[in-house]
Amino acid sequence: MRSKWGLMSRGGQTSNQLVGDYMTLRKAVGWIAVSLPFAVFLGNWIIFSHHHFGCLAPISYKLPDSLSGYYYSHMRDVFIGAMCAAGVFLVFYRGFDKVERWVTNFAGGCALGIALFPTKPPTSDFLQTNRCGPVTPVTLQPAPHGAFVGVLHVVFLCGLMGAIAVLCFWWIRRRYSPDELNTMTDEERAIEHDAGLKARNNKIYLVCAVAIVLAAVLAVVQAKVFSRSVQLAAPWLLYAETIAFLAFGLAWSVKGRALFALAKRARNLRRRLGAKRGAGLSGLQIPQPAAVSGAATPGLAPGPSEPDPDS
Repeated sequence: MRSKWGLMSRGGQTSNQLVGDYMTLRKAVGWIAVSLPFAVFLGNWIIFSHHHFGCLAPISYKLPDSLSGYYYSHMRDVFIGAMCAAGVFLVFYRGFDKVERWVTNFAGGCALGIALFPTKPPTSDFLQTNRCGPVTPVTLQPAPHGAFVGVLHVVFLCGLMGAIAVLCFWWIRRRYSPDELNTMTDEERAIEHDAGLKARNNKIYLVCAVAIVLAAVLAVVQAKVFSRSVQLAAPWLLYAETIAFLAFGLAWSVKGRALFALAKRARNLRRRLGAKRGAGLSGLQIPQPAAVSGAATPGLAPGPSEPDPDS
């Protein structure tokens, strides 16, 4: 029998394999979003830069203006591939209700739009052979309608992050019916029934949504309020996009129970290490103290003393 959420079920119980696939999709989306800022930044430094350690601190105007600016670096394929993968996963993900499905489909389309419509080229000298730039310079070819494509990129980026923020608020207020709870995994159902775990997850969703909103505020402020000298002091838009993507990934990692699984594995590992340590200590042979001359052997009554031959 097919439930109204599009999953195959028998007697009200959803196939564990299908539910597990949806959990995997959630985790994949979360890990892609969390790892993308570090992958393009560290990958560019490790593979293509002059390896100056001072360039590891993301405080230089010689970095791309934004996370999307890595499209114009040698890490372009990684950025495009990650956004396409996240977009496809979001489109194929089907939530528990129409709101979740519509929002994830919209977010997936925006992620694909970010990959297909690049941002405008960076205004810093990151593309040149400077101290923090690539060893091999990146040559740009002017694209027709580049300004319009850059505007589309901003629209898709705002749409993606706005959709993720809406999802976070929706997950906070969402209450599941008994039929919906039957379609969940045992771990999901346990969290929904545990008021403490549910409250913890809702706090994380709220923090992620607020972080995305604040990142959007920072992006607008740095473009409209900051002076040119302040704008060149640091890649503010890169900071804003990184915060938004980390919040995006954290929310989906929590939804996919990735953090729950990691915590469970950590507890099991500590338990095994404690058991091995206890077994090792119990197997040690504690040496007995050597007998002292003239001292009585424990458990034996002292015998009569030998007469002194000189007496």
